Amino acid sequence: GYKTVNTEKYEQIRKDRGYCEFGSDDGNDGESYEVHHEEFDSSDLVLEYYDRLMGTFASGNTKIYILQAPVNEVSSKAIHPEFVEGYQKFLDDIKEKYPDIFLMKDIPEYDNRYFGDNNHLNRKGARKYTLWLKEESGIDIFR
Repeated sequence: GYKTVNTEKYEQIRKDRGYCEFGSDDGNDGESYEVHHEEFDSSDLVLEYYDRLMGTFASGNTKIYILQAPVNEVSSKAIHPEFVEGYQKFLDDIKEKYPDIFLMKDIPEYDNRYFGDNNHLNRKGARKYTLWLKEESGIDIFR
């Protein structure tokens, strides 16, 4: 039943130390979700709850890290500049309201071989990104 399936999934994620595989391709050159939007738009409801979440963490003296997940090569080249500009403005507004957060604005571009589907890193990609965060980024998230 569901309990068995959920328990198995939980055990797999625990074994993988939080990694949950969405795509398992050995590479993917499909365009990501964001490529299909000419501009960055957001829901007022989502923004309200995002702000509440940020406020809750900030008031509890919790260090907040906003990181950017990589996109594949084809998506990086095809994403609309207006979308990126709108997203950057969204991030700037967050940083202005919550100046103590760590905010990574640049979106990394990874070779298509690191993607398990058009939006998600495969195991190779997740390992590459995690090692970069831990060893090269200078971000103290793992310290």
